[in-house]
Amino acid sequence: MPVFAATVVADPRGVGWRVLDGALAHTDCPACGAALGSGPVGCGECDVAHDWRWLAAEPDRQGVPPGNEHAIRVATAVARVAHRFPAHMVPRYAATLPLLIAGGLPGGDDARAANRWLDSGGTLDALDAAASTAEIAALVRVPISG
Repeated sequence: MPVFAATVVADPRGVGWRVLDGALAHTDCPACGAALGSGPVGCGECDVAHDWRWLAAEPDRQGVPPGNEHAIRVATAVARVAHRFPAHMVPRYAATLPLLIAGGLPGGDDARAANRWLDSGGTLDALDAAASTAEIAALVRVPISG
């Protein structure tokens, strides 16, 4: 395990969530061997480390709406460890993650539009095939900027 990752994992208090997320990804779980926090639900070590994700600092970035960083954090966690979240939520977060990274903050109407797109046959493969965030926004009919 890299020394920096070990240091962060040993005491994640006050560490930015992106740093902690990277440290977890570079640390093997001593119980199951998966990246720490990403092993099967029920692995005690991973369950505890997954909970640490929500303790890390979450400062908003400049130039994006308040709450954008939190939305990115949740969507990133869902993407990284999808098996730890309800299966029906995974594509909903995947549909908005690129828009969040571009600086947007989809609201309730936008989330409902993405849900309608998914419910009417929109797929993760279609999102993967999109060439840009603008193309994703057009697919799910969600504005890029919040």
